[in-house]
Amino acid sequence: MPELFGPGVFQRVAARREALRHVEWSFELFPAQREIAEDPHPIRIVANGRRWGKSFLASVEAVEEANHAQGTVLLTANTYKQAKHGMWQHLVTNLEPKFRKVHQGDMRIELLGGGQVQVGSLDEPDNLRGMGADIIGIIVDEAAFTTDYALESVLQPMMLDRNAWLLGISTPKGRGNWFHRYWLRGQSGKPEDGRYKSWQMPTWTNPCLKHVQTLIDDLRNTIPSTVFEQEYEAKFVDDVGAVFRGVQLCEVATRPVKLNRAGLPILPPGNYYVGIDFARSGNDYTVVYVLDKTRSTGSGQGDLKTVWIGRWGRLEDEKQVDLIAAILKHFKPTRVLAEKNSFGGVYMSWMASRHKLAVELFDTTGTSKGPLVLQLAGALEFGRLDLWPETDELGRVVVNELLAYQSEQTEAKHTTYSAPDGFHDDCVIALALAVRAAEGEPEGEPAGTFEGDFRDYLVGETYGPSRGVKGILERFRRSLPGHRQMEFGAGLRLAA
Repeated sequence: MPELFGPGVFQRVAARREALRHVEWSFELFPAQREIAEDPHPIRIVANGRRWGKSFLASVEAVEEANHAQGTVLLTANTYKQAKHGMWQHLVTNLEPKFRKVHQGDMRIELLGGGQVQVGSLDEPDNLRGMGADIIGIIVDEAAFTTDYALESVLQPMMLDRNAWLLGISTPKGRGNWFHRYWLRGQSGKPEDGRYKSWQMPTWTNPCLKHVQTLIDDLRNTIPSTVFEQEYEAKFVDDVGAVFRGVQLCEVATRPVKLNRAGLPILPPGNYYVGIDFARSGNDYTVVYVLDKTRSTGSGQGDLKTVWIGRWGRLEDEKQVDLIAAILKHFKPTRVLAEKNSFGGVYMSWMASRHKLAVELFDTTGTSKGPLVLQLAGALEFGRLDLWPETDELGRVVVNELLAYQSEQTEAKHTTYSAPDGFHDDCVIALALAVRAAEGEPEGEPAGTFEGDFRDYLVGETYGPSRGVKGILERFRRSLPGHRQMEFGAGLRLAA
């Protein structure tokens, strides 16, 4: 009878582990990705365009290096949402179960060939302190959005124990941050920068994208040149006028696929909020933006989720009012906020008369627009919003409008917000109105400009008596002639 733990047993275990180090993926890295993965420089920086395939590169790099060195590779993302629904989901989906054991709670993959991959969030970078003894490499996803503090004070000290390597990969985001500085060092050729290597990978260098040239040519002619250069050419451009940060990190919502005969989504009852921006000319679009507000579940999702976007060019007045009314009756939103300017007020008056639907109006002025835009900026900055991704046709329109939106200072030192000349901001305004409908009005505008603390523009769950739904309805009721004043229910504002 053979010994229970004889030499043959250990040899077979060792052979099996060695075999499991050679991971099989459901995809293959294309040559440029493989070049980066096999490069020996300890610090590698990749500036890539959108849809270049950085998640594939990071997944392969993390697993193969952890297996080879029998250590831990830390794969970091800037927010829990990005970590959970981005890198972690990508790893679990593409790495076959025979190669790994999943520890879902702490987002850790134990590799059966040896080593492990730990996915971590930089929401609060100091929470990662204490790691480092077994880390052989760190991958920073969307590195241009990672703060200097997170890198230099938290991540780099982890590299000391085992002389770990660093891979930073991201779409650029302006100049002057650590990602840009390290990328420049990788290009310098100086002896003192010999540890650094950097690459610039435009979107179209990904050979896996179908019909990419047609899409690129269209984008080149439809979005501002600075946005195109940064997002698709992977160039570092000045972003001093950029308003919205963290847009890419919010691209996690999905468009509903089940539709009724009218083309509207079949969804369970929700806490819906709607923003409406009206077309002012033949070149503009009317946009109806629907958000579902949910309480945080700890899953990393934002509490304001995009569930529907309606966007169309100018229609006959009656058809436009009827279409908006049909959308509102379908969703039964808790609150609707529509831009009053131009003929928005007239449209909504017709809607109250024709369809017995009362909608609150927002008067966009030089004073009111800044806080409205910055409230949306705060929701994006802190991961409150879930957007449709750019792979969705309408999602791409919204993302590109947000990225192109800019601020300028007048000679009188006032800050103005708008789309660049010749471009649209219909989706931006409709989304901002939907966020205001869901969140209420901030407690006044803080001192300073865009660089101030966005938290000042976030509103809690409860509002004062003049801010909540009852206050809104009461103000609306009082604004009507005496014979038309109505009582309202708690759901969709229906005239009695």
